[in-house]
Amino acid sequence: MERIKIILLGITCSIVCTITLLLCFSFFLTNNNFNEELIPVFLIVFFSLSILCGSIIMTRKIKKNGALYGASMSSIYIIALYAISSMYIGDFSIKMTSIYMITCGLILGAIGGVIGVNIK
Repeated sequence: MERIKIILLGITCSIVCTITLLLCFSFFLTNNNFNEELIPVFLIVFFSLSILCGSIIMTRKIKKNGALYGASMSSIYIIALYAISSMYIGDFSIKMTSIYMITCGLILGAIGGVIGVNIK
C-alpha cells in the first residue's frame, strides 16, 4: 500500500510539473510569434521532463528497482494522459507524435528511476 502512495506521489509531481511547463509555454506563445509546427516537439519535451522529474522523486523514496518503477509510473501517467486527451478530442487514434511521446516517456521514466535510486 505504501508503494502505491509513492507511485501516486510521482504521478502527482509529474502532473504539477506538466501544468507548470504548459502554463509558462502558453504565456510565451501569447506574447510571441512562434512557428506552430514546433509546438508538438515542445509538448513531447515537456511531458518527458515531467515524467523524468516524477520518476526521480518517486524512486528516491522507494530506493530500489528504479528503472522498473520509473517505467511503471511513466506508463500509468502516459495511459491516463492519452485517455483524457483522447476523450477531450474525441479521437483515439495513435499518431506518430503519440508514439514519440510514449517512447520518450518510457525511456526517461526508466532513466529517472535509475537516477532517483542512486541520488544520495
